[in-house]
Amino acid sequence: MRAPTPDLKYRAFLSYAHADSAAAKRLHAALEAFPLGRDLAGRVTAQGPVPASLRPIFRDRDDFSGGHTLNDATIAALDASAALIVLCSPVAATRPAVNEEVRLFRARHPDRPVIPVILAGTAPACFPPALRFELAPDGSLTDRPVTFLAPDLSADGYTLALAKIIATLTGLAPDDIYQRAKRAQRRQSRIRAAVLTAISVLTLGAGILAWRNREQVAVIAVKEQVIASKAEMEAEA
Repeated sequence: MRAPTPDLKYRAFLSYAHADSAAAKRLHAALEAFPLGRDLAGRVTAQGPVPASLRPIFRDRDDFSGGHTLNDATIAALDASAALIVLCSPVAATRPAVNEEVRLFRARHPDRPVIPVILAGTAPACFPPALRFELAPDGSLTDRPVTFLAPDLSADGYTLALAKIIATLTGLAPDDIYQRAKRAQRRQSRIRAAVLTAISVLTLGAGILAWRNREQVAVIAVKEQVIASKAEMEAEA
């Protein structure tokens, strides 16, 4: 897989059905925000040097599910992407636009990786036809089955599935990515715990301060009442 260049500017193109937009948005954000870190960035793999970030990943925000024709901007983005990620589901398997994005990418760029990611359903039923069959030299689909390995967001668990996707994009071992993701999760958990502890301490401190203020107000009120009573008694005398 070639790294993005001025002519190949996206790490990947994310293809999905409009019905799966929420899942696509989450995956897109997770991939672009993944912390590769200094210990992984720059490492040379079969895909070339590991980038410092997976940004940018193209996520098409338009819905072309009603027809077979892709617009020029989508085709240009496909051509400028180093890989294709396909979010697979029973809905996506029936969408002509998803199928056409896969078919076009495979036909025009056979040297670039295609990464199916199972959101729902099972393979190959949740795959569009262009992921289930080989292509002819002219780019049309044949009746010869083809097999793609696919991370499963449910069966694998989100973190492991994400690690498999990133490993394919970078050439790193999935375990390297998975361990980094787990460390990042633990670090985030520690930060959240520290923040919650700080909030609890501040809340407790504020409560104690408020209680002390009320006690002081009460003491002052008693003193004032005693002074007033004493003054009254002296006036009567």
